[in-house]
Amino acid sequence: MPRHPVVHVEYPDWVDGVVDWQRPYATDEDRMRLAVAVARENVVRETGGPFGAAIVERDSGRVVAVGMNSVVRLNNSTLHGEMVAFMMAQQRVGSYT
Repeated sequence: MPRHPVVHVEYPDWVDGVVDWQRPYATDEDRMRLAVAVARENVVRETGGPFGAAIVERDSGRVVAVGMNSVVRLNNSTLHGEMVAFMMAQQRVGSYT
C-alpha cells in the first residue's frame, strides 16, 4: 500500500465512442456540440452530472482533451468537467501551459 494517498483519474469507458479524436472540430458550434455530447453521455451512462468540456487546438480543431463531471464517480470534489479537461490536456501535451 502506498505511504501517501494517490489520485488516479481516467475517462469512463464510453468516451471513445463519443469523441472522434481524429476529426477536426473546426467551428465553435462543433466544439460546443462535442462538450454537450460529453455532458449528455455522462448523464445517460450514469457516470456523473450534466457537465462537459472540450479543449481543442484553435488552428487545427484537433481535440486535445475532454472532461466530464467526475466528482461522484471518483469521489473527488475537485473533478468538475472543466478541471478534468485541463488535467487530461496537461497530461497529453506534457505541460501545464
